[in-house]
Amino acid sequence: MKIWNYRYSAQKQITHCGFTIIEFMAVIAITAILATASIPSYSSYLSDRKIQLTQQSIFSTLRQIRLQAITQAQSIVMCSSVDQISCSKNTNSKDWSAGWIVFVDLNNNKKRDVKNEDILILQSINKNQNIVWNRGGYLVYNYEGKVNQNGSFFICAVADVESEKSRSIIINRVGRPYLSKLTSNDKLIVC
Repeated sequence: MKIWNYRYSAQKQITHCGFTIIEFMAVIAITAILATASIPSYSSYLSDRKIQLTQQSIFSTLRQIRLQAITQAQSIVMCSSVDQISCSKNTNSKDWSAGWIVFVDLNNNKKRDVKNEDILILQSINKNQNIVWNRGGYLVYNYEGKVNQNGSFFICAVADVESEKSRSIIINRVGRPYLSKLTSNDKLIVC
């Protein structure tokens, strides 16, 4: 018969798994410092990405308009619009931040009539951006895919008047749009 030694089993060393409160607080402090340091750069990245998305949206719209003008052999107008129903009344307004509409201009009056067919109606993607067309309130593609005047769209964040994040779309006389970070004179964009 074997007698158990209870005294020996009670004296066994117990091992603990886990963190102490000091270790836990040190990890939390380091995580907070890293998060605080990374938030401004992430915010800057998001702002830059939103401007790029707006630039890509306008660029694809211009390419689609040009293609439609050639395939339909008709004039197509892209104009700034506040109400998304008609072109802005001020045809010299360079601000396109509220949005724009695109339509086939059957009677070449640069106004959306009842008989004009809508192709596209777009609004500004982000309200914190300035979108400027340096040639006024409208852009017309003719049946050959050429524009009535060459020019540039400038996309800037509202907070940054002059920034490296600003983008432009340069449209040559033939009607082809090009993406750029600079103006046609190789200068930084100023909105």
